[in-house]
Amino acid sequence: MNNKINTILKEAATLTVIEQLELIENIIHLMKQTRKENNKWDDIYGIGKGIWEGIDARDYVNQIREERI
Repeated sequence: MNNKINTILKEAATLTVIEQLELIENIIHLMKQTRKENNKWDDIYGIGKGIWEGIDARDYVNQIREERI
């Protein structure tokens, strides 16, 4: 793995789960902005499914709502 990625991963490990998810959302947003027209959603479908493993959807939503107050 290259040094830039290692550095980013070390920094990401210091974030809360919510902050890590926000980081992922921002990376996805960047990918959408820079993707080529010939890329198909089928190529990346399901790529992030493991991200949600062990996270209860209701708990996640409730935590996000509490943070916005």
